[in-house]
This record gives sequence, C-alpha cells and structure tokens, in this order.
Amino acid sequence: MNDKTFIDELLAEPLLCRFALNRSNGRPYIRPMWFFWENGKFTMTTPAGTLLSRIAKRNSVISLCIDKPTPPYAGVVCEGTVEVQESLGPDLAVLQRMAERYLPPDRVAAFMEGPLAQVKDRMRVIVHPRSWTIWNMDASARIPIRSAQYVNGTAQ
Repeated sequence: MNDKTFIDELLAEPLLCRFALNRSNGRPYIRPMWFFWENGKFTMTTPAGTLLSRIAKRNSVISLCIDKPTPPYAGVVCEGTVEVQESLGPDLAVLQRMAERYLPPDRVAAFMEGPLAQVKDRMRVIVHPRSWTIWNMDASARIPIRSAQYVNGTAQ
C-alpha cells in the first residue's frame, strides 16, 4: 500500500481529529472534532463565535492528529492552513453527514434535534494539508514501524 492510499483509508475511518492552534498569547488550543476527508482536504463545522472560530480567523496555521487508539497503532499528523467559511446558517447538511459518520444510526435523528445541531449560525473550518507525518505499526505494512514526512506530496 502506498502512503496516499494509507492516508485515504485511515481518514475514511470514523476517528476523531485532534487539532491544535495557537492562541494570541502563544498557548496551544487543542480540541477533538468530527471531520470528513474529501478532495484532499479536511472539513469540520463549529458554531460561529467560539474560541476556535476566533483563533482560526486570526491564525491560519494548524496541526491535526488522527490516529487509531488500539493496536495495531497507526496515524497521521498533518500540518496545513485553515480556510474559514462563515455565515452558513445552521449548516445542517454537513452536520447530518458527520452525525451519520460518527453516531450509531439510531442516534442520528436525536442528535439532529438536540442543542448541538440547533445552533443558528455555524462556520466551516477547511484544512488544506501542507505536510504529513505518518506511522503504521501494522505487521503487514511495507515497513512495520515507520514514520515518513511528506511536504506538498513529496517525501522528505
């Protein structure tokens, strides 16, 4: 399996994304979020006016970590830039897709009727990758334990 296939397959799993941004005072802001990976970028949605939205609008540099919490461990760290899409209203189509990705089917409707989905104005955080660090401890991997760094698709 090549690295692009590994990344695409890993990111197709309903794993949480933990992202890190820097606050104006230099302290890190780390938060887990639902996401989906399409067309070479990450999409997340969050209520407008949150700390996340204020930081993302001020500082477009972000780091993401997505990894499997059980053996065989595997994961990616992605560094990239943030694009903020504002004034989307409730953004229910994206939120519905994420609920279907992360929740059991019998809990999706209740989530969509609950307070987290009833936010009147949401924004999307789109992350455009610039570099990747990957690891895969699966014994069937080309190199069972490895870390590789890619910047704009090129091995470093």
